[in-house]
Formats: sequence, C-alpha cells, structure tokens
Amino acid sequence: MATGWPQCSAIGALLVAVITACSSGNRPARGPARTAVYYSPEALPTLNAGSGNANAINGVGDIVGAISGSSGEMTACVWSKGRLRMLQVPVGFAGSNAMAVSNGGVIVGDAFAVDSKGTSQMRAVAWHGTAARLLPTPELFRVCGADGVSGSGVLVGGGSRNLVSTGFPLEWRNGRVQVLPTPANDGGEADGVSDSGVVVGGVISDIPARGMYTRPAEWVGGRLKLLPMPAGFIRGKAKGVNRVGDVTGWISKGKDVFESRPCLWIRAAVHVLSLPVGATGGQAHGINGRGEIVGSFWDTKHSLRAFVWSARSGPYDLNRVAGGGQPDHPVYESANAIDNAGDIVADGAAVINRRAILGGYILHPKL
Repeated sequence: MATGWPQCSAIGALLVAVITACSSGNRPARGPARTAVYYSPEALPTLNAGSGNANAINGVGDIVGAISGSSGEMTACVWSKGRLRMLQVPVGFAGSNAMAVSNGGVIVGDAFAVDSKGTSQMRAVAWHGTAARLLPTPELFRVCGADGVSGSGVLVGGGSRNLVSTGFPLEWRNGRVQVLPTPANDGGEADGVSDSGVVVGGVISDIPARGMYTRPAEWVGGRLKLLPMPAGFIRGKAKGVNRVGDVTGWISKGKDVFESRPCLWIRAAVHVLSLPVGATGGQAHGINGRGEIVGSFWDTKHSLRAFVWSARSGPYDLNRVAGGGQPDHPVYESANAIDNAGDIVADGAAVINRRAILGGYILHPKL
C-alpha cells in the first residue's frame, strides 16, 4: 500500500485519518471523531408494485435503471423528479436495462432477447429522450452492453462473441465502436468514463493454475494502464471515476468474493478503504466529485448490505443511517451511485404483502 498522499484532489489530505492498511482487517482506522451523515429514503415508483433496480444518477437528479414490465421482463426506465418514464425496448428484443445517464440526458444500457433457436443476444443501446437506438457492434460480436457515458458523449462497455467467451472493452465515439487495447490474449470490460474521457474497468487474464482473473485498469487517450494493487492482492476491477480522475473499485487476494476490499486509486497510489464494523468483505461501485464512495459489503452471515464512505466520516452501513432494517423500511443491499450533492442511488428489499420485493431508492442526505 502506498504511504505518500498526492495533492491531486481535495480528499487527499483527509485520507490519512480513515483509510486502513491492508493488514488492518475491517476495523475502522483511528483518527478524528467521526460524524455520521443521516439520510431520508425515498422509494422510486414502479408499475403495479413490481420489482426494480436503480443503477445511476446524473448531475440534475435523473435516475436510471429498470423495472418489471407488463410482460414480466425487466424494462429500462428513468425517474425524473420522482416521475417514472419507460424507455423504448428496441424492436425484436424482450427486455432492457439502463446503466448510466449523462448530465445531458443521454442514457445507455442494453437490450436482450432469446431467438427461436434458444440463442441469447444482447445489444448495447443509447436512449435520447425515450427513443432507443442500437449501437454498432464489432464484427461477429453477439453480446454487447454499454455501462458508462460521459458528458461529451463517449460511451463505454463490453462485448463478446457469445455469453461464455471472454469479453472485450468497448468504446463508442461519434457513432463508431472500437475495441480498447488489452495485453495479448487478454480480454476485458469498461465500466465507467469521466467527462474528461478517462475510461475505467478491468483486464481479464487466463492465469495458469489460477484460471480467469480480472485486474483493475484504466484507459487514457486509448492507452491501457494497469492500476496497481497492494502486495498479496491478485485480482480486482475499477468501477467508477470522478471528474478529477480519482478511481474506485475493488481488489481481492483470492477467488472468494467475500475476500474483496473496496479501494481508491489517486494517481499511481492505491489505498484500501475501511468497511463498517462486522464486514467480511466489500466492493465499491461509485464515487462523486467530493470523493464520497458507495458500494456493498457482506456481513458475518454473508448477507449483502450497502455502505457509504468518505474521508471525513469513514464507512457507514446505510441501513444504520437511512432507517433500513426497521419494520417499515427496506434492507439496502447495494449502493450503486452517488451524485455531487450526496444523493445516493441504492437497491433494497422490502416486504410487501408478505413478499420480498426488490426496488430502487434514492437516499437524500439530511443537512
């Protein structure tokens, strides 16, 4: 783990107090007294009390994800100021999912279908308003999805020739698709992109005696850079990047997902983040311009729970600061994105009419 703290972002000076070293386990780092931020939860509407998920939020409060439609398939949607709008499913496809949205309102994700022969197909999609447009795919690719979009219109994601073959990171610019570079014989996937065009994700390698492993990576100007991992960590992935280039994601010492740890890269330095007390492992999914990070962790029962982390406050189980776990509140399982105002988009499970219903939520920080 790096010991020097670069001065490239506002959170650098605060990190010393709260980030634990790799050997320190899950106990919060000692430092200044922490002040928790509390949140007011708001359930995102669905159709006929169906299920849903919320994946991303932009700078003007638009939230994108998917809900179960009239056919039972998940269908991409957007929530704007609490109002639900369904996004068009491309002709010939059964369902869809929206994964990211730019400040300009461009939404990206995927559409999926199974043909008469039982062959699965997935295509990357961009929505302008509610109208869908299939994105171009590399030759012979049958599976593609878009996971990120920048303010300048750069789209990123991944694709492969089929559902079981190794995928490759993709980037769309000006209506054209290109496969981003990876080491020879390796694949990969791009998960996010900043407004300055920094792409983050992972490189997939087939390591002898270990099998398939993902390593965290970023692409700047189309050039690949493998992100460092502390000694003993062998796999990981970058999931989010903010406007100043701080990158978050996860790393692990083995194949067991419960061994993973959320982390933060600032320039060339990697820092392992502390987790809420009782966590056995966790992963970071998103980061905002203030360096606040959200994700999910596993407790001692291997149950999934959502967390928020900041350099000033450290890690908190969102179920403890947003009313979750009470009889009339859902259990927040994953925090997927956070905007610059601190609003968090999360997925949670609530019991409705004796049924557990998965749904999307927005958690507003109490000032």
